[in-house]
Amino acid sequence: MHFPRILVGCPTCDLKADSLDEFLRGISKLSYPNFDVIIEDNSSSPSYANRLKDYAADWEKKHPGRSFRVVHSGYISEYARDRVVNGRNIIRSIVLNENYDYFFSLEQDVVPPNNIIEELLESKKDVVSGVYFTKKFTPMDKKYVFMAGIAAETTNPVSEKNLILQPIGIDFLFPTRVAEVMYCGLGCVLISRRVLEKITFRYEKLHKAWDDIFFLYGLT
Repeated sequence: MHFPRILVGCPTCDLKADSLDEFLRGISKLSYPNFDVIIEDNSSSPSYANRLKDYAADWEKKHPGRSFRVVHSGYISEYARDRVVNGRNIIRSIVLNENYDYFFSLEQDVVPPNNIIEELLESKKDVVSGVYFTKKFTPMDKKYVFMAGIAAETTNPVSEKNLILQPIGIDFLFPTRVAEVMYCGLGCVLISRRVLEKITFRYEKLHKAWDDIFFLYGLT
């Protein structure tokens, strides 16, 4: 049976240290048999990367022939979006240069089911996301919402085609299926090599959106 080569990982930094243990436990329980791991650390100090490297060495001992890389990029920017985009493009280059079939973008604060890679591969899509929550904090609204959205009608006359984007609701998830959305985050997304050959990660400074939204714009 053929198992596509998959590189699992994300950019991170020491600000995410509180979620590290659960993230590493999640990685260790993934049931897919043919994946390597990469973490790009954009912390100002290498101390967090050194902590990650200790775990990576232990993981490689338990998984002979597979790799767990930690890259401390040393990339300095006061803007978090710059650091994240740089890190994701480092990972993208490794996927392309080392002939991986997919990049599984799994961010450090997301812990997936053990069989998540198998489930996403089963969809046979070039880009497919798992469903997870994000915080939505505004002066009037503090709650968790799904990090995926669909188009909804609006009466706003300046909105293009009278549509706005809104997060999916719980009803959208049933019955269990693969469903089209207008946007999703990059916290739990399987991306094919074919897509990565055409699209780099980026954002635009004049907009508040992060690189995940601009990545999806590039798909349309």
